[in-house]
Amino acid sequence: MTRRPRPFDQQGLDRLRRLCDLAAADVELTTDARVILNHLAQPWDHTPSAEELATLSRIPAARTPAALAELDAHGYLAQLRAIARDCRFNGVRGVSMVSGSPPLASGWRR
Repeated sequence: MTRRPRPFDQQGLDRLRRLCDLAAADVELTTDARVILNHLAQPWDHTPSAEELATLSRIPAARTPAALAELDAHGYLAQLRAIARDCRFNGVRGVSMVSGSPPLASGWRR
């Protein structure tokens, strides 16, 4: 499990910070979902698996899929995808895990 910083434009970083701030203020989100979002909003060099997210966030692996589903239901994963897509269109590599498919029951599609 390695994480190497990717070039990310300042606008993309600002959007990620605002998204995390918005999630922190969202009273409908569980703490698990907020913690997972903070880890997802990092410049990954690969798509983190549900197990990696559980390890990094120190959330039991059994609760990680529920937190991902909650983030998806509230639109946070779609916003992460949009940020990554916009950064890629601007010639900057973004958050790799949000550029593909939504989370599956067994984890993230690579």
